[in-house]
Amino acid sequence: MNNKFKLFYLLFLSNWASCAVADLIVEDAYVRGPLPGVNTISAYMKLSNTGDIALELTGATSVVANNIMLHTTINQNGLLQMQHVMKSIIPAHGSLLLESGGLHLMLNGVNANLAVGSEVEIILEFSDGKTRHLMLPVRSVLDE
Repeated sequence: MNNKFKLFYLLFLSNWASCAVADLIVEDAYVRGPLPGVNTISAYMKLSNTGDIALELTGATSVVANNIMLHTTINQNGLLQMQHVMKSIIPAHGSLLLESGGLHLMLNGVNANLAVGSEVEIILEFSDGKTRHLMLPVRSVLDE
């Protein structure tokens, strides 16, 4: 393979890969406000992929939490429990719903006073190394 072709190929791949996260539409995103004395909260949203390639959500980060994990809620012998999920697929031309009682982002070790109406920055992380920065409003559980 000659050098011009290699360069063209690398530029094509980098441009194609950068489009993947650009095809992501985020709707109805918010963070549930913390209860007094609790330092764990959840984030919910609808992620729609308008592109031709599936996206793989692998995690998230935020300066207001020690860590963020992708969790799902399962019914085990009549008891609802949260279970860590390593990744979740947003299918091409499909969507992924992060919701209460289902798949969601769990912010652990929240280290900020998050008042209802304030905003939290969350950075979604994808398997291809791309990220998506979001500003999510803090909502009261009473407003859900």
